[in-house]
Amino acid sequence: MKFWSLGEPWETLRQRIADDAVLMRIVARTSAVTIAQEQTSRILFAAMAYLSGRHHFEMPSDSEWRSFIRLRHSLLEHEDELTALLQRPAQINDLRRCVGLYPGLLFAAQRVSKPIALVEIGPSLGLNLCLDLYSYEYSGLGKGGDVESRCRLFAEVDDLASRGRSGSRRAFPPLNPPPVIRTRIGLELQPVSLDEDSVAWIRALHYPRTDDMFDEALAIRRRTPIEIVKGDASRTLEQGLSLIPMNQVPLVFSTGVAYQMPGPARKRLASHLAQGARHRRLLYMTWAEESARRGALLQLTDLNLAKGKSERHLLGFASRWDPIPKLEWVHPEASSVLTDGKRRRRQRLA
Repeated sequence: MKFWSLGEPWETLRQRIADDAVLMRIVARTSAVTIAQEQTSRILFAAMAYLSGRHHFEMPSDSEWRSFIRLRHSLLEHEDELTALLQRPAQINDLRRCVGLYPGLLFAAQRVSKPIALVEIGPSLGLNLCLDLYSYEYSGLGKGGDVESRCRLFAEVDDLASRGRSGSRRAFPPLNPPPVIRTRIGLELQPVSLDEDSVAWIRALHYPRTDDMFDEALAIRRRTPIEIVKGDASRTLEQGLSLIPMNQVPLVFSTGVAYQMPGPARKRLASHLAQGARHRRLLYMTWAEESARRGALLQLTDLNLAKGKSERHLLGFASRWDPIPKLEWVHPEASSVLTDGKRRRRQRLA
């Protein structure tokens, strides 16, 4: 059984769990074994973290055998709950994704003169829909977002597109002024409420790498109005877009969910994106794992089909997530993006 890399003592713990016939029999009872192995391991660790908080037993802080035995005893004591949790949907809100989403949002805001409406496919708890309300610091480039926010995210940036340029001109988007966001909409198949139990499960899915900013982001989310549209995003996109006033430009985005859709759903989503762009300008941003780079790939498609325009921009990659995320920015345009239209390549929406 494969587990996502955690470092010690979690690497030792995951191997002991994988070698334990009784614990693995519990895992095998559930539907979790039918999903991706990495997802299975993540749900298993989340279930353990959730139970430790609910029943007040400790997760191991070392790789000693006796620590595993204590954990094993606690898990078997709550076997029925563990079995049920392993079948619970994995609703993940990884705040680190926002360090890439935010410069993508800045790039998008440079291209339009109207306020932006955020539409997220698969928002889970909705933390990413508050991305402009967090504080960002990009090494060597300064701070952006709401610099007074108590939710602070950090990232290193390798501004590859600026190499070879004269002077100090950079390609990475200017961090100020912040974008103007008017509307926030989530298209969610299984909406997550803000009740105590749901939040505890989301928090557990970040264990054992729970970021200190989670509580701050949650507090921001609780006071931020977000409209959640329930259902398959490939079928509810039209409804979501109908909630946005015409004096706002929709920025539809996802952090991997769209790429996990079945083929027919992906085609249907692309069709609805194109249909929506025939009536108004629409931006579509994806931030998803790209196997060739072994990191997340950030792209933005500018759809203005009423004027016969469709322009796709590869913006950058995440070349590292730990211990501090690192971005490689590859797009050559910066503040000149609105005037230097001749250099933009037009491509169809795939």
